[in-house]
Amino acid sequence: MADDLFTSQTAQDIYAIPFSLLWCGIVIVGMIGASRTAGFDSLLVLALFLCFGLYMLGGRFLVDAWIRRDLRYAVTNKRILIARPAPFSRFTALSVHHSVSG
Repeated sequence: MADDLFTSQTAQDIYAIPFSLLWCGIVIVGMIGASRTAGFDSLLVLALFLCFGLYMLGGRFLVDAWIRRDLRYAVTNKRILIARPAPFSRFTALSVHHSVSG
């Protein structure tokens, strides 16, 4: 039952963080090579790919912290209430059912 109320992103992070490191490394090597031979437009495209890689590496954690900074919780004996204000406002109510086995 507790598994229904608690979720984690650990399994996703196991693959996302190494992939982000690999992505950024490949893009940086590409940018070094492109800076010697290619023009500005190639560097601009690679810079966009680098921004995406940096977001996947660490920026998503900063965005998550920014979104959760004003998150409010309330726990009663029947429900768990979660309210998130703007700009990504959302209200969630989870029902809590306890089965007591004797």
